[in-house]
Formats: sequence, structure tokens, C-alpha cells
Amino acid sequence: MTQTAGAIGEVAPITQGPRVAADQTGRSTPRVHLLGFVLAGLFALSAFGDGLYARSAWLPVALATLAALGAVVLLAPGPLGAPALGAAGALGFLAAWSALSAGWADAPDSAWLEANRWLLYGAALAVLSASLRTPAGRRTAVAIVAAGATLLALYVEFRLLAGTASGMFFGYRLNEPLGYVNGEATILLLGFWPLTVFATHRDRPDAAGALAVGGAGLLLGLAVLTQSRSGLVAFAASALVCLAFAPRRLRLLGALLAAGAGVAAASPALLAVYHGFRPDVIGHPAAGVLREAGLAAAGGALVAAAAWFAGATAYRRLSAGNPVIVRRIVVLAITGIVVCGAVAVAPSAGSRADRAYDDFRSLSFDKGGTDRFTQGGGGRHDLWRIAAGQARDHPVRGVGAGNYTSTYFRERRQPSDVRQAHSLEMQVLGELGIPGALAVLGFAACVFAGAARARRRVGMDGAVAVAALGMFTAWFAQTSVDWIHNLPGVTGMALVAAAVLVAPQRGDASPGRRRPGQAALAAVALAAIALAGVSVARQYLSDHYRDQARSELRSSPQRALDDVRRSMDLGAAPIADYYIAAAAYARLGSYADAGAALRDAAAREPANPVPPLLLGDLEMRRESGARALAAYRRAQRLSPLDAALPPRITAARELAETSR
Repeated sequence: MTQTAGAIGEVAPITQGPRVAADQTGRSTPRVHLLGFVLAGLFALSAFGDGLYARSAWLPVALATLAALGAVVLLAPGPLGAPALGAAGALGFLAAWSALSAGWADAPDSAWLEANRWLLYGAALAVLSASLRTPAGRRTAVAIVAAGATLLALYVEFRLLAGTASGMFFGYRLNEPLGYVNGEATILLLGFWPLTVFATHRDRPDAAGALAVGGAGLLLGLAVLTQSRSGLVAFAASALVCLAFAPRRLRLLGALLAAGAGVAAASPALLAVYHGFRPDVIGHPAAGVLREAGLAAAGGALVAAAAWFAGATAYRRLSAGNPVIVRRIVVLAITGIVVCGAVAVAPSAGSRADRAYDDFRSLSFDKGGTDRFTQGGGGRHDLWRIAAGQARDHPVRGVGAGNYTSTYFRERRQPSDVRQAHSLEMQVLGELGIPGALAVLGFAACVFAGAARARRRVGMDGAVAVAALGMFTAWFAQTSVDWIHNLPGVTGMALVAAAVLVAPQRGDASPGRRRPGQAALAAVALAAIALAGVSVARQYLSDHYRDQARSELRSSPQRALDDVRRSMDLGAAPIADYYIAAAAYARLGSYADAGAALRDAAAREPANPVPPLLLGDLEMRRESGARALAAYRRAQRLSPLDAALPPRITAARELAETSR
């Protein structure tokens, strides 16, 4: 999960305000900078820790980030400015609204979990925005993220060449070390933009620029191995936005074409990996095929580097005499290539688009097909349909944060067991209603407004702004059609990019003596941070006791019961506590108490099909076929497509008939 810096800046320099800060006020903020760098480094390396997806990973990070935010408030580095305050405020609103939604959510513990995740994101953005006030700070933060993504790519490439990468693939798609194919593609794209933009910032072709484009080509080539269609959407969206934003558009387009040439050269071997996939056969790609893919990815990187260096050198020499004419010729040539390509694909593009749209609506998808990138089918139409229905039925409040499944299992038209709508906007609209959706759009609007202001930056700082815009756009586009926002590590990398765009200019930072009103605001902020810390700590402790209880079930059911009660005493007990309690009671032979725990779970989350299913299993152990049949039928009403229920219902019916 990483990236570098670099970009563009052929704009007239703007006058910077007077330098106020450490040297004038005597109050230096290097510790604030360090907080931002440490946070950026943690997110950048999170690919090797499952993207901080596990609650046991991100809840401690949330506590540490809130503590860092408290330190920022105490150090008072200066005002954040409108874009940063607006973006962090939008995330804070999402946290508060999610917490409030626990009052009407079917699963209140899920609402609290989502609230704490939004607290992490809001606090991280605030800390990063306060830290990255200087060009050097912004450059370093983006470089840290770029380095993390590059490290991931080099690790994958090493495993490919060593012939030990078979276990890194899921369904013949690159999945590890992150553990989610689309998330892996996102990290590689986040690293792609700093490397690409860095090359365009070089005044003349050199080895550093060629190496950067080669690295970008490697990351893009490895992203092909994920077969991520949402990654393709993210790449296209970020490329269009960066080309519209960058002052040196022609250079950026040249770098993109060079990286694309490298990927095109490597694509036969890269695509051949997925071509071996058969949905009815469990297995992994052969080591030889993966080694060839690794060699092709490395060769493609060399092609990209050579193409960039040769093209940039030729352009520089030809334009030495008459740059305007040469530039126009190059623009016409590129335009001609684009037009010819469009004409070549136009005859089949319409029919392909129609077929893809039909597949999208019908949920049709050929899992054994070799052309995954051009397929439009899958389950997203169904997922978004359900989220839209939730928003229609509850336009203001939604169904509650984290409660997408409250209607999903009952209304789904395909059997996928998912927990979110695979779209940030659709999920928030269904779970938090119009206020939540407006907060998400407001967050994005503040970041893009910050990007518009950052466009005035010159030199390397301007290049960093272009790179950050590409990074954030890639993340936002991908999470708009997926659930990348639920991966705190990957989202944290995007928040680094967002902070680079919304962070106040150095001249905005004036950390002088606080006025009485400002001191009161700081006190309120510290109180809010402390309250947020209590929420996160409570959930962390609850998870700790639950994990401990789960590990004690076999050896000591009574100790497991004691620990799960400690978890419940912390409030908003997750329904998993009731499952563990029921299992412990059953091991102790107290089936009545086990059944009571499961009935309590069913009453707590009436739309959840799992409690009645487990209750049916318990009744089967007690050889009560009639009660088991009733429980299974209730579970089936809540989840009609659950393949595990029909055989259970049959067994319960037979037991009931035998017992008559």
C-alpha cells in the first residue's frame, strides 16, 4: 500500500503569505509532523496485516489515533482551514449519525462498530491534515504511501519469480498478502499515481524518471493479475481526473501511454493466469504459469521505462527548435491514435455494452469465461437494488449503520453471503438515509475543493497534489462500486492523499497564544475525543472478552460464560455473545438456558436468520423435531435462499413424524 510523489507545475507561482510558525512564535510542531508520518507508515504497510480489516487490528489503531488527535489539539499547530474542517467534520457526522442509529437499528452493536470506524477515519484525517502543512511534509507522506505500495509489488513479484506464489491466488486472482483481490488492486493503483506523476515532473529525461515509469508499469501489470473490474473503473476515473487537473497534461499522457505499453506487452502472460481458472475445480495456478507472469511483469516494466525515456528524449530534442509545432504534431498524433482506436472498437462496442448491461441486470456471470474484464454481470445490481429499497422505505434514518443485512437475506435474488452493498454511497444511503449520503458526498466535495486550491501549488508540491488527487480518486471510484471503505488500512492510505489536498498552507498555521474562546473550543474538542475513546475502548474490551470466551469453550465452558458476561456488561453486546453463551450452556448440559440465550438473540435481531437456525440445531440435539422444524422454517422465511436449510428442514420433519 504505497506510493511516491511527483507531478507537475507549469503555473505561475503564487505569493505565499508571511511565514508564521516555529521561528516566529517559538512554538515548533515537529512532533505533529511525526504523528502524521507514523500514521501514514502504518497505513502504508497494512497490506501485510490484512489491511487492518480485523477489529482486533483497527480498534487499537483507532485508540492511538484519537490519542494523537488529542495531542494535536494540545499542541495547537493552527487552524485547519475550511476544506480540512469540512472533510473531517463530514466523517465526524457519519460517526455521530451511525452511533445515533443504534437506537433504531435491528443490530445496534453493528451500528456502534460502524460509528467507531468512522471515528477512526475522521480522527486520522484531522491528524494528517494538521501534520502536512509544509511541502516537505506532504511530499514525505505521499512518498511513504508510495513506498508501501511499491514494497507490496516487489514482494508479489519476488514470490512470482520464485515459484511460491500459488497460494497467493484466490479463484486464480491475486489475493494475498492483503486477502482481498479488489483491495489489492486498489493499493497497487494508489502506488501507481505517485510514481507516474514523479516522472512527469522531471525537467529532462533521466534514469530516475524512467525507473519511476517502469515501477508504475510493474504495479499496473500486477493489478491485472487481480482481474479486478472495479479496479479498471478506478483507473479510468483517476486517469481522466488527473489529466483534467495536471498542468503538464502532455507529459502525464506520455507517461500513461508508456506504462500502458508495458502492460500491453506483458498482458498475454498476465491474462493467461486467469484463463486456467475452472469454477468446478478447486486449485491454484501452476508455478510455471505464475513464473512466466512474473517475468512478463518485469519485462513490461522495462518496456514502460524504455518507452518513456525514448519518447521523452525524442520529444525534448525535436522541440528544441520549435516547441509549439512539435507539441501540436504530438497532440495530433495522439488524437489520431485515440480516434483510430475508437473507430476500431466501435462496431462491437455497442453490442458488448448492451450485453454487459443485460448481464448486470440479470445477475448473469460466466465464472469460467476467460474475458472477465469485459463482463458486466455479477451480483451488484441485486445488492444496490436492496440498498435502494432500504432508502426508499427509510429515507431519513435508514435501517441503521452496519445493518444492510437486516433486509438483504430476505430479499436477495442470488445466494451470495455478503454484508454490505458493495458501494459506499449505496450502503450509506440505505443504512443512514439521506443525511448519511449527503455527508459522504460532502466529504468528497471538500477533498476535491481542496484539490482545486492545491492546483495553485508549484514545483514538486504541485506534482504531489496531482499524485494525491489520482490516489484519492482511484480509492473513491473503487469504493463506489465495492466495499474498500471497510478496509481501514487501504482507506487510511487514501486519507493521506486527502490530507495532502485539504491541509492548510504553511502560512495558514499560526499557533500563537490561544484566545479564551479558542481555549474553550479546545476543551470541548478534548472532551469529545475522550468520549470517542471510551466508545472505542469499550468495543475493544468487549471483543477481547469475547475472543477469550471463544477460546475457552472447549476447555472450560464455565469460564467462557464468565467472560462473555463481562463482554455483555460493557453494553451493546454483539449477537455473537449470545451464540457463545448458548454453546457454553449446551456444553454444560443446560439446554434450557442455551435455548433461552438463542431466543434472546432472536428477539434482539428479529431479521437475523442465524438465531432460529441455531435454535433448530439445538432442538435437533434434544430430539424435538417439531420445535426444530418451526425454528428452521422461521430461519427460511428470513433467508429463503440459504442452501443449508432445506436438508435441515427435511431431517426435522422426519424426526417430528417419527416422534408422533
